[in-house]
Amino acid sequence: MILFSVLAAVGACVVLTLLDAFYDSIIKWLSKIGEVAQRVVKGVLIGCKTFLSDVRKNIGKEISKNYSKVGEKWQVTEVSREIPADKIPDEIYDRMEMEDSDSLELTEDIEAQLLSNYQ
Repeated sequence: MILFSVLAAVGACVVLTLLDAFYDSIIKWLSKIGEVAQRVVKGVLIGCKTFLSDVRKNIGKEISKNYSKVGEKWQVTEVSREIPADKIPDEIYDRMEMEDSDSLELTEDIEAQLLSNYQ
């Protein structure tokens, strides 16, 4: 799970490839979600998991499942946005084909991108 404290700490990123640009776009989007969610969601916002799904010819959907703790219970808030297919790198399409799935979890990839940008 990507911790929102890590998202808040990451500054400007150097974009090297289309894949880097894709992940950096998601990171910026997640940062905005975190800012809004902290004002709206009751409880303590902990982190999120990120997915790409419903990839069709001209559009895909990024989904962020945001986890917060309200007392002793966990709450999940889901946020999604559509992205043009031409903004999705071929590497992502290839992974979806290899996994034979309509949905691909990108959480670990984004965490690795955050780590490489933070160093």
